[in-house]
Parts: sequence; structure tokens; C-alpha cells
Amino acid sequence: GRVAEVLGHPDDSPLPPCHGVGLRIVFGKHGDEASFSHLSSPDQPWPFVAAADERLLQAGKRNLMELLDMIGFERSWVEKKIASGVEFRAVIFALVDCGVCVDPTWDNLLSFIRDISPGCADKLEPSIDPLKALSFAELVKLGNEVETLPQPEYERVNSFEAYAADGGESLREARAFLRHTLKCTSLFTGDGYTTNEAGVKGAKEVLVRRCAIADLPGHRWIDIGATSSRASSGGAPA
Repeated sequence: GRVAEVLGHPDDSPLPPCHGVGLRIVFGKHGDEASFSHLSSPDQPWPFVAAADERLLQAGKRNLMELLDMIGFERSWVEKKIASGVEFRAVIFALVDCGVCVDPTWDNLLSFIRDISPGCADKLEPSIDPLKALSFAELVKLGNEVETLPQPEYERVNSFEAYAADGGESLREARAFLRHTLKCTSLFTGDGYTTNEAGVKGAKEVLVRRCAIADLPGHRWIDIGATSSRASSGGAPA
């Protein structure tokens, strides 16, 4: 249907609308097919997916690194993964088939978390406005500070249950909870869009329920362009 129509258009023609189509990058060791069975690993029950718009699909046709940069992957992390034998694949599917779709703004994340764990939301809520007030550079700095934590601190923020029971209400712990439970990377800005390392907005993103890819009717693995790290670091094309 609509997904096939989008992908069937040549590079030099406009792509038709593809509203409601999600794109997820799935990665794992080359040859380990089990790594590609679900939208995310078991420790990420709520993966982020990108809205498969025209710019995203065209970027994917040209170059893997351009696509990943547009989605908000950090270049150095990707290069290390590729060097270690990790393979990246892209799958598209109808977002409605995931059952849960959340526009991941700061406010929407708080509401989503409240539905799952009111205790977590109560601890997170005082940090939402301060997070909104931070600049992109400040958000990245804070995100990097909580990327690797001492084990005792990590154990307080690595699940809904742990944060509700033992987490603190500081801005640092709130951001650590978002990183290690919802997997919001240091480039997460809470405006509903991906952002690359240069601060350039990429694609609309959506938080969905983890599910087996085989359970998504009409899903399709798509070919990605050359695996190269030479793509421009300036983000997505205009």
C-alpha cells in the first residue's frame, strides 16, 4: 500500500505522503538474527521510532551515516559499533500497529510516565520545567554527565520501580532516570523531534511499545545506502 508506494518512487521524483509510517533502526552483531527480531532489546520496552518522511527515506537511500545522523545517533558511537561488527538495519511499519504511540515532548512523557507509575511522575515533575529551560548545549552536557553512573546511583534510576522507590527528586536523577529507563540519549530535547550533534532537527519521533517485528502486519525491511562515516556532520538536507 502506501509504504510500498513511498519506497517505489525514484530519487528524482517527489515522494507521496507517508503519514503514520514509522522507521526504526535495529542493530546487532552480524549473523545474529535474533538481534533483529524485535524493535528494541528487552531492556528497552518503549523504543523511539522516527516518522518515515520523505527526507528520512531519501537520506537512507544515499548513506547509512546520513540516515543515522538525521535520526540522532552519535557518530562516534556508530563508528565504534560498526568497527566491532555491528550491523544496522532499517524497518518501516504502520505506527498504529504498535498499539501505543506517544509524542515525546517533556509534558507528554510526564503524562505517559504517570500512567505507568504515579510515583515516578511525582518525582520527575519538579524537573520538567527546568529541563525545558535548558539550552541544547546544557541538555547535552547534563545527558553526558549521567551516561555512566556509579552502580548505586544507576540502581536507583534504571527502572520505574527503582526510581519510584529509591530515586531522588534532583534534576540529575530525573535526567538519569530518563536516560536509563526510557533510553533518552544526551541528544534528546523533549520537543518531539530528533536532533543531531550539531543541534540540527531531523525527524519527528514517536515512543512506541516494544513488539516483535513479525507481529507488525505489512512491515518491510528497506535497503540502506553505503555504510560510510564520511557523510556531512551538518545534519539532514534542507
